[in-house]
Amino acid sequence: MTCFPCKVFIIISLIFIVSSCEDSPNLPVVSRDGKIALCLHEDGTYKVINKSEENTEIFVTDGDGSFLKRLTWHKTYKNWLAWSSDGKKLTFVEDKKSLWVVDEQTLQREELLTIDKGEIWSPCWSPDGKKIAYFVCEKDSEGLFDLYVVDYRTKKAKQILKDTSPPAKWTLDGKQIITLESSLTEQQKGEKIKSYFPGNIKIESGDYLPVNIVTVNLKKGQKQKLASGTIVFLYTLFDLSSSGKELFIFFADKIPDNELIPPLCNNLYRINLETKEKIRLTNFPEDENTFRGMYLSCSSHSDQILYLNVPELDGTSEDKRIKFSITVMSPNGTPREIIKAVDPVEDAHAVVILPIWVGKDRILYNNFRTEEEKPGVFGVLNVFDINEKSTFDLTKKIKEEYPEARGKIEIKVPDDLQKRIDELINQLGADEWKICKKATKELIKIEAPAIPSLKKALKDPDPEVRMRARFILKEFGVPIGKH
Repeated sequence: MTCFPCKVFIIISLIFIVSSCEDSPNLPVVSRDGKIALCLHEDGTYKVINKSEENTEIFVTDGDGSFLKRLTWHKTYKNWLAWSSDGKKLTFVEDKKSLWVVDEQTLQREELLTIDKGEIWSPCWSPDGKKIAYFVCEKDSEGLFDLYVVDYRTKKAKQILKDTSPPAKWTLDGKQIITLESSLTEQQKGEKIKSYFPGNIKIESGDYLPVNIVTVNLKKGQKQKLASGTIVFLYTLFDLSSSGKELFIFFADKIPDNELIPPLCNNLYRINLETKEKIRLTNFPEDENTFRGMYLSCSSHSDQILYLNVPELDGTSEDKRIKFSITVMSPNGTPREIIKAVDPVEDAHAVVILPIWVGKDRILYNNFRTEEEKPGVFGVLNVFDINEKSTFDLTKKIKEEYPEARGKIEIKVPDDLQKRIDELINQLGADEWKICKKATKELIKIEAPAIPSLKKALKDPDPEVRMRARFILKEFGVPIGKH
């Protein structure tokens, strides 16, 4: 009876982290005004889990797929997207080591920092858009994360906290960061508590981890504890209410005696940031086949909470696929199941659903499937309209729009940047090889804003300019046809 739940839960863990750190999650993110950003592969497919050697590009769409816009044109591995509060910029991690920002309108991008050791995780913008919090996990650490903040203007980074677990959230005034800090003693770090992976030295995804929810005042450097509880490491997400006065989180109230089965009961808690009052909002039954509550999202337009509910893990059923449901909880604590028994996609080994609010009344959720012949875990993004009670296959629409969107670029380049692009394209035909090489590198770094001018350069009378322009456009993956 315990074998099947264990197997399924380990599969489920892929959605947020692969404990070997060789693969990483590719999670869509939604801006306050309902724009959805995600990473797509060169053939337009969306994968929930990407291989580290796979190139991805960032695209933006909306809840009905009415448009698909490409933001990046550089063949690298990208993940961990995050919108700025005003919905104008996206930060992302490139090749696990570099933190970048791209402007959604001008497509100008800039590198904020690159680290030598470890991997960057889960960046998060401050409300005023001046700072970005992010996590770093080093492979030779105990498995926990260090929290940093980088100033967007100066690009100077500072370590804020050690031994933490993503995510991080900013208070509405931008003065404090809220995160999860391990409350393990130094001795416990080595021994760990209940784990799905007995014998491992590090704390890994799926481990039970006692934590303190803490706020860190960036100006004063003061840390304050809000509440304590036990989480499932890297599965437990928390979120803030639209008012910014309350925090919602799932704590594991009961840890199973058998290490090989999932947490039996994750209950939802509400914590008042001012009074530190901690109230349990759900009261799920504690039986062997049940683990409830995971992955939550607070609406930015109301005080409604959205969360994934796993009613039952039935190891005796012939259909080994799990059916999940999605619940909305009103401010008074009344739950309402709005998507019942979500069916797995065809030939799925399991289904994982990360529910996210899209605007006021739509929900983005994610099915996934694996294919033995192809690497990676393929996602199926669906958008559910609460009012219409209808579901839209966003992945299918993206696939239809992709052939045109992958080569389309419509931007207004600032005059000063356009002047520099024109100068660099002229330098592509320079007699001195070093000048040509330097201009090529700078145009590649400028990326999208240079593409329209590079396309025009394909008809330049100088063959050297035409050749190098073609080379750069190929680097960007731009369809150029015959010139």
